[in-house]
Amino acid sequence: MDKQHVFMPFISADNEYGFSLWEWKNEKWRLSEKTVNSSINIVKLDESDPSTYYFVWNFPEDEQIKKINIYLIRNRSYRGSDEDFYYESRLQMGASFNREKSYGVVPLSGGMLKVYKEMSGISKENGDMFSNVFSTNNELYFSWNMIDQKGEVAWIEQRNSSYGGDAKVMSESIFFEDQKDIEFLEWEEDAGKWQNTNKK
Repeated sequence: MDKQHVFMPFISADNEYGFSLWEWKNEKWRLSEKTVNSSINIVKLDESDPSTYYFVWNFPEDEQIKKINIYLIRNRSYRGSDEDFYYESRLQMGASFNREKSYGVVPLSGGMLKVYKEMSGISKENGDMFSNVFSTNNELYFSWNMIDQKGEVAWIEQRNSSYGGDAKVMSESIFFEDQKDIEFLEWEEDAGKWQNTNKK
């Protein structure tokens, strides 16, 4: 991931797919984390700097899997008092990656990085505002899913176990998103409004 941090995928003697994270510390490679799971994890090399975030994974290969999608989402919210009302529209950004190997390392970058930095409020001074992606509906969160050759969401057997080492960099799983909750909007002239065209 950089000169001081390494992602290492593995297949165990029990045929379990996982990865370990290593950090160069005190002139020695030290284990940060060893994980076996069936999710995509986000690694934050510097919690206060989203440009150092990476999405990582390693789970069994499947020739039916066509691509992996990663999303940045903020759900709609509406709140108010007797006189003041406030509406936040839905935010949804996505990036797709062809699945050519069992493992992958993808940096948070491009437009998704720019929007996340501007809307999350993360800075060196105030720390990580993304510490709990499930706390309120109007917070930003990352999610993912896999699409098979038929264009359907592919499900895999859930596994999850991990333990930490003596280095500080850790990862966390991100939410699996059902494709029916992903919105694809088109303007419907007759209705005079945006319609979600995702029928799945």
